[in-house]
Amino acid sequence: MSPTDSKRTGNGIPAYQNVPFTSPLSLNDIFKDSIRKVQAQYDQIRFILRCENLPFSFGKKEELEELFRLLLSMIPAGAPGQRVFLHVDCVEQSGDVMDLLLEEGLKRYVIRFHTNISTDTHWESLNQATLTHCRQILSLHKGSLQVNQIAQTGYLFCITLPGKIQ
Repeated sequence: MSPTDSKRTGNGIPAYQNVPFTSPLSLNDIFKDSIRKVQAQYDQIRFILRCENLPFSFGKKEELEELFRLLLSMIPAGAPGQRVFLHVDCVEQSGDVMDLLLEEGLKRYVIRFHTNISTDTHWESLNQATLTHCRQILSLHKGSLQVNQIAQTGYLFCITLPGKIQ
């Protein structure tokens, strides 16, 4: 096993390790592949999708694909028997504070997953292990995850990742 391979932790979640990131990855392409896989897995659910342009980011393609797949797979679980509307938007994170963690030429992007499902504390407790897994992947990619109740904010997931628009 090489140092860049993931290892399983006691709870079945892979323990990822930091690896050097070299070439930019299209989050648009990764998202498209992930949504195809999720729709194939959930035959009865079809997303009505609108996705804005996503940035290029750096990292391991397999981990970012897994991140999107995991996030998308939690959405149908909250909407049995109904059409799932999904709007993914992306904006550059604004702020007056300089982010010293970002490499030169990169900006931090906020990607929000708006949907028509409603969530509650029960949904969040059912998905706690998956949410922890997503946070672990994002942490290694210098990102973060925020989960919100739709009634309060209008979006379910909000992730931040460094990247650039090409």
